[in-house]
Amino acid sequence: MRLVVLTAYFFFSLNQVALADKVLVAVASNALKALQSVKKEFEKDTGHKLQISSGSTGKLYAQIVNGAPYDVFLAANVREPEKLENTGFIVNGSRFTYARGKLALCSTTLELDEVKAKQLLTSGKFNRLALASPRTAPYGAAAKQVLEKLSAWKQNKRKFIKGENISQAYQFTASGNVELGFVALAQTWKNKISPFKTCWDVPESYYSPLEQQAVWLKRGKNNPVAKEFVDYLKSGKVKNIFSNDFGYGT
Repeated sequence: MRLVVLTAYFFFSLNQVALADKVLVAVASNALKALQSVKKEFEKDTGHKLQISSGSTGKLYAQIVNGAPYDVFLAANVREPEKLENTGFIVNGSRFTYARGKLALCSTTLELDEVKAKQLLTSGKFNRLALASPRTAPYGAAAKQVLEKLSAWKQNKRKFIKGENISQAYQFTASGNVELGFVALAQTWKNKISPFKTCWDVPESYYSPLEQQAVWLKRGKNNPVAKEFVDYLKSGKVKNIFSNDFGYGT
């Protein structure tokens, strides 16, 4: 009986060590590729494992408040991290900005500079336009602001194809199934095999700042690897990955 108990304890201890050596991170879709690059560096530098789940900020927030087992959350805005802070879901003082997102309007077939893009949107001379859902995705909300600024929202609503997140909006646009679409600039930055003919980098003055914040969730407060990853996110190395490799503002 003693041997059985000791064996069970041994395997339980091994399992705890394995769990303690990994951090579970939820990330907004726009930052997935950047975080995958960070993952390679983090695992190489620390020997720890980083497990990533991706989706729209709104969907991930809903999962977190309903008990999803994430340690760290990288959102595409300030609102959801702030709500998590105000409702006691995060480690005190852990909310910070890790990047500033940017928006682009892209097409696989059309020439898009600033003048042509604005003329196209205001005239409504296009068949379909992809964007992320303004309700759940901050990049979708930013796209809506751009269209409203150009007085092109209400009259063109029937032409919009809405993705659940910015990754879906990118897929709709990159496939050529829609003429043009709003995507994250990071999805096109230094892309050597870009599916797009041209993109217009939308001026940041056209939409509210896409300040992207991260939080250390209380669920991971006893995981030292989660703390180590949060500190790693603030490093110059990670800032360079986001800015130089993916075009984010810092």
